[in-house]
Amino acid sequence: MTLPLPSVRLAPAPFRVLEEAVRIDPARFPARALLRTVDGVGVPEPLATYFCCFRDEKCLTVVFSVAGSSVPGRSGLIGPAETLRTPGLWDLSEVVEVFVGVDARATGQYREYEVAPDGRWIALDVRTDTSGTRGDQNRATGFRCAVAWQQGIWKAALEIPWDDLGGAAPILHGNFFRSIPGSGEAGLFAWSPTGRGERCFHRPERFGELV
Repeated sequence: MTLPLPSVRLAPAPFRVLEEAVRIDPARFPARALLRTVDGVGVPEPLATYFCCFRDEKCLTVVFSVAGSSVPGRSGLIGPAETLRTPGLWDLSEVVEVFVGVDARATGQYREYEVAPDGRWIALDVRTDTSGTRGDQNRATGFRCAVAWQQGIWKAALEIPWDDLGGAAPILHGNFFRSIPGSGEAGLFAWSPTGRGERCFHRPERFGELV
């Protein structure tokens, strides 16, 4: 049975700067959403991963709250230093990820943003079609991020400029993920379940809608 595609509401940003955004607790925010396994099964509470989405005139901001991480985090905030940009980050660390693009379900084109608990990040320009998935890790980006670590929970705020997406469009499709290396497919969580297999996360036909 194919699961229905979800939607998530972009709430007006209640913050002015990224450092304020990362202090939000998505688990307590009314418009929160919860990640499941890639098969759509609930994740145990010790691994609960929540997120919420915000918008203003300049950017889309996604805030994650991540429980049960075995990766050492850093207390305080991490700035968007270019030195923390890390190619192939998904193979090196636990990450949270945002895939988003204008009408991405139809075009197969979207941007991918990843952040690790220690503040490392990567941004990719992705194209998926019948010949496979290709990602450009060198694309210029105005993306910024911040992380915070407190009482076994790490949070990440991802600030994605509308300019990165070609402007604030009426139809945005996307998906939200967590990946835990070394755990196999059991360590892959998704907002809109993608199923397992070689493409796994990279199935834009399974992206939900950002409203």
